[in-house]
Amino acid sequence: MYRRTAAILAVWVLAGCDPEAFLKPEPVEGSPPPAKTEEPSVLAAAPGTHRLDIGDVESGVHIEGTLAPSSQAPNVSVDDMRTVKKDLVISTITVKPPFPEHLWLAFKVTSQSNFGSRPVALRGSVLRDKEPMEAFATVVGDFSQADNPAGPARELQVDVLAGLATPPSTMLVHMQLEALLMPLGSNAATVDPKSAVVDAESTTTLLSNPVRIDFVAPEDP
Repeated sequence: MYRRTAAILAVWVLAGCDPEAFLKPEPVEGSPPPAKTEEPSVLAAAPGTHRLDIGDVESGVHIEGTLAPSSQAPNVSVDDMRTVKKDLVISTITVKPPFPEHLWLAFKVTSQSNFGSRPVALRGSVLRDKEPMEAFATVVGDFSQADNPAGPARELQVDVLAGLATPPSTMLVHMQLEALLMPLGSNAATVDPKSAVVDAESTTTLLSNPVRIDFVAPEDP
């Protein structure tokens, strides 16, 4: 019996027929039709199934730090290293004498999404050689129905020479923010980024690119 069945299947394959159809049992009269099943690829491609999570914040929110336009000068040069996608990896600033009294950096938060009904609260500070300098807080969300459609400011300028008697030979500055993905249905206009609280799974830390600043020592006379 086995050899006969195998031979029949071989003939069906050579004839271009579906052997599985041959093995399917005949439907019993009066029985309900078999249920249709969706292909996995169709189910996976169904729109509207993605749910926002903290990974979307990590991939969609970016912080860029570089020299502020107000501190551009002939004795201040900037070398920005970027990826092929134009993301800033590190900004190196070289300052030659005479040293300025103030040196301003600009840190800007950008986002690929407003996160709809799950706004993102951001809070943290600019760090100079790991020491906090100036605090910063903002919200990324949908402010289209708010009094301020643009939302709170997403840029902070800080004087990296503040509180220093003389510039060091070098310093490393960056911004570090705690990011909190708010619960579904939150109103971005009423989120206070300084006091917002969410569970650990909805929290992450975002870092800007580092800004290395070198102060060139005056030449000996």
